[in-house]
Amino acid sequence: GGGGGGGGLDKELEEVLIASKLDAALLEYNQMLASSLESQRHHYEARLADQQAAFAAQLRHAVTDLEAQRDALAGEKRALERKGAALAEKLRKAWEEAEFLRQMNASLVAYQA
Repeated sequence: GGGGGGGGLDKELEEVLIASKLDAALLEYNQMLASSLESQRHHYEARLADQQAAFAAQLRHAVTDLEAQRDALAGEKRALERKGAALAEKLRKAWEEAEFLRQMNASLVAYQA
């Protein structure tokens, strides 16, 4: 009778040992999975940081280019405004001269008459 009970104890001990090994294997698997996920997270966070830095650099470059274009266009605008003002002054003087010549012509015609 006692031998049968001992066999049951051995079987229970074996089941506990198997369950313990399964728990240990499951724990090791979970730790490996967590480590792998953590490694992937670091990898993708680093890639994201690199992309953000590259985008920020591109943005700064674009802003610098646009500011340079704006400054160049502002300079061109000032030059064209000066040129326009000079042309307007030449036109005003030409009209004055034309008016003076008309008056001279009218005076000469009146003098000849």
